[in-house]
Amino acid sequence: MGWRHTGFSVHSQVRAKTREEAERVGKYMIRPLLSLERLSLDEREEKVCYRYGEKPEEVERMDCLEFIACVTSHIPDKGHVTVRYYGLYGNAHRGKVRKAQPDQHPFILIEEESPRVPRRLWAEMIRKVSEVDPLTCPSCGSRMRIIAFITD
Repeated sequence: MGWRHTGFSVHSQVRAKTREEAERVGKYMIRPLLSLERLSLDEREEKVCYRYGEKPEEVERMDCLEFIACVTSHIPDKGHVTVRYYGLYGNAHRGKVRKAQPDQHPFILIEEESPRVPRRLWAEMIRKVSEVDPLTCPSCGSRMRIIAFITD
């Protein structure tokens, strides 16, 4: 509880209000951890090079095993808790409430209906994020049209 908050917050009621915000979040979510365009192998020195800036000297060089150790150090150990819950969501609080009121459910979930917001076409969003048009025929390159939706 003594952790100084940096100001970063995630709240379930926060919604993207504009198309640009939704696109930015989508692009961020599909972004890989390492850019393969910035990663190279120097075969003469047997070093892995990762360019972290635009200038030629902004390159980090490391041994292959050192690179693998750096990448895998971000993978948590089996059973390691990576998310901590405090306050109402913490196990201690829930346990106290459960002992005090064993037959009652103290929290009531209220599901709000979100207002229907006109959305972009799914094909246009896929095209924006992955830069590939899903409605272009891979064989002939002509425009395809949707004739049916399979829902079951």
